Amino acid sequence: MTSLSTYLNFLIALVFILAIGSNILSITYEIFAYYVKQRAGFLKKAIQDVLNDPLIKDINLTELFYNHPQIDITKKSYRHLPQYISSQNFAQTLTDVICRRYEIKLTKIVHTDVGEGKIVKQAMPVDQLEKFKLAVDDLPYSDLKILLNGFIRNSEQKIDIVLSTIETWFTEYMNRVTGWYKVLVQKRMFILALVLAAIFNFDMFHITHTLLSDKELSAQIANQAEKGHEIKIDTLKSIDQLKQALTTRDSLVSSLYEVHAPVGWQDISLEQRNAKNISGFWFWKISGWLICAVALSFGAPFWFDLLSKLVNLRKAGIKPVN
Repeated sequence: MTSLSTYLNFLIALVFILAIGSNILSITYEIFAYYVKQRAGFLKKAIQDVLNDPLIKDINLTELFYNHPQIDITKKSYRHLPQYISSQNFAQTLTDVICRRYEIKLTKIVHTDVGEGKIVKQAMPVDQLEKFKLAVDDLPYSDLKILLNGFIRNSEQKIDIVLSTIETWFTEYMNRVTGWYKVLVQKRMFILALVLAAIFNFDMFHITHTLLSDKELSAQIANQAEKGHEIKIDTLKSIDQLKQALTTRDSLVSSLYEVHAPVGWQDISLEQRNAKNISGFWFWKISGWLICAVALSFGAPFWFDLLSKLVNLRKAGIKPVN
């Protein structure tokens, strides 16, 4: 029984350390994403890939789209692009941008005999679908034009069906974009996890060896884990949330040192770093960082969920005597 309790304490202590480490990773990445405006920039790039076809020259549909009042009003400020655009908003804005571009192109200034300028607009169809057809036909040949013409052909001569089709297409496209974004985040999270593992010395070999050899330390950390709880990481939308995230991150780092978790550089002596087999020392150290970086990349929800199950298992059994 004691042996099982010892190994359970070891697992809880290990998972608790990884849970806090992954939480630190999540907060740090959220701060990074907030400053570089990653989500908003990725969304704009995805829309730009659709609207700014290389074959369409001298027309920046993306800028026209983002400067449209219906999109511009969703910006938090002139420096912050929207992180989310609904499919309905996209469809309505896109059709209006294309129609407006066509109307502006047909608008001319004619000088009268008295030297005054007069704005002359060519008559446009009253029917919205007919107007959109003409506007799309006026676009240079591109994938976007082919796509929109296909939507128009299948519209049964109804503008509402065109808008609905664009909304459906945009939703499906955003689902693919979300997948691409997750892959990007996963890659960057791993790189950041590796950096944090080196800074805080999250060495999987050192952590597991210390916890296995020091049963009292494992039990102490396991007891602390029972009091721990998951700190939800939301998207940072303000400076106040950013400051709170920084405070939370610092408190998490402090909690690791308070329970004497085998992380950090304080337990790595100069003799170990300057040992004769220095190449071997750094080989295992870097290998430990790599393994820990992979583990941290699983995310805080994964580790806290596992931690909760292990803690419940510990509570259900006989609590080991420290």
